[in-house]
This record gives sequence, structure tokens and C-alpha cells, in this order.
Amino acid sequence: MTRLLAASRRHLVMIAAIALASIALAACNGGSDTPTPSPEPTVATRTPEPTVATRTPEPTAATRTPEPTVATPTPEPTVATRTPEPTLPTRTPEPTVRADRTGIAYVDAVLDAVESGNPADLVSLLHYAELPCAAMPGLGGPPRCDSDETPGDVVTVMPVGSCEGFFERPPTVEAERVRAWTAPGAYTLVAVYRVRGAGDPNYPSGDYGIIYASTAGGNEVGAALYVGRQGIVRFFDGCSETAAMLVERVKDDLVLGPLQ
Repeated sequence: MTRLLAASRRHLVMIAAIALASIALAACNGGSDTPTPSPEPTVATRTPEPTVATRTPEPTAATRTPEPTVATPTPEPTVATRTPEPTLPTRTPEPTVRADRTGIAYVDAVLDAVESGNPADLVSLLHYAELPCAAMPGLGGPPRCDSDETPGDVVTVMPVGSCEGFFERPPTVEAERVRAWTAPGAYTLVAVYRVRGAGDPNYPSGDYGIIYASTAGGNEVGAALYVGRQGIVRFFDGCSETAAMLVERVKDDLVLGPLQ
């Protein structure tokens, strides 16, 4: 019973509260007949895009003011230089060789000495042989020993030929033979020829033979001088052959002549 009474009281209280609220609401609206305007619908505000941070530019390096340009002077126009024509070397003329000379220096030196008439010129061109002597040499053999020499001693001699071969010592060659060969008009040049082969070592023939015509004995006879680079290596007085006959024997090897 008590619980029923309590519930009724609460029900009554609630009814009273509702009634009071209704009275209060009516009082607030008063006598105003103007309806309360409905609020404008709110437009949703657009969320702004996030702002990208602007990159701070690097500081600009100061531009260096260029140095003032000095004007380059315009060069004067170059006048073309004419290239000179190349100078051709002057050819040295060949020395003129006499018609009665060979152009072989050591051969022509002998020709000049015989022609000069000066015995000393011919003596300076003599080339003696050094050979061992013998007591009783045969024809064409080694030189004969003098009384004060022993067989086998080496002696200085000049080989000489005529109808047979023999040797002369320097005093005889220079006092008699050279003077005879340089006497004016005694020997006339006929030809020069190239010697073939080595020949007899006791009677060398050198590189060239010089053929002369000799009239020393009243009759013409062929004579010769044999010459090497060292000088005159042998005399030939002739035998029974003329100069023309000697030339005929060596005609294929002539370098000068025949001049007669």
C-alpha cells in the first residue's frame, strides 16, 4: 500500500512539471504572431589545399663586372712577298784534260815529269823494290849481291828490262837512267795501257804501262815505264820491237793513244 502511494505521488509530480513547462513556453512566445524564420542552411566551407612551402632560392652570386675590352688595332694589310726563284747550284766545270793525258793523276804525273826535262821531277816518282840479293843470279833472277853483301841480304834496287831483265842500284838509276829519260826529245809518248795480271814479283808491272818511242841509239825502239800508285816500279829499255809493235800487243787495253 505504501509503495502504491509513493508511485502515485511521483506521477503527480511529473504531471505538474509538464504543466509548468507548457505555461512557461507559452509565456515566452508572448503575443508575437511573427513566425521565427528558419535559419539559412549553412554552406559547408571548403577545406583549403595544404600550402606547399616555397623553397627559398639560393643566394645569387654577384656577377663580376667584366674588364673593359681594349680594342685590338686592325693590322695593316700584308703585302704578299714574292718567293724568289730557287738558285740552281753552279756546276763546277770539269777540268780540261790535255789530249795527251789520261786524266789519271799518278799516271799523268809521270808523263809531266818525263816531258819537263828535269831529272829531279822523275827521281821524286821512283819506287824502288826491296829484294834479297844472290851471289850468282841467273837471267830474270834476284839482284846480284855487291862485294860487301851476303846472299840473302835485302837490297834496294830498280827492276829494268830490255832483252833480259836485271836490276840497278839507286845511284846508277838517278845518275844515268833518269837523265837519259829526261833528255829533250829522247823519248816520245805513244800510248798508255792498263796492265792485266800481277806479273813477276821481281819485275812488277804496276797498274799502267806508258809506251814511248826512243831514238837514243839512232834507231827507233819501243820503251816503257811501268807505273803504280806508288810511282815508277820498272823501266823497260826495249829490245828489238818498235813502239807500234808494243802498242799492237796491248791494243785492247789502251787508255790513251796511239798518238803517232
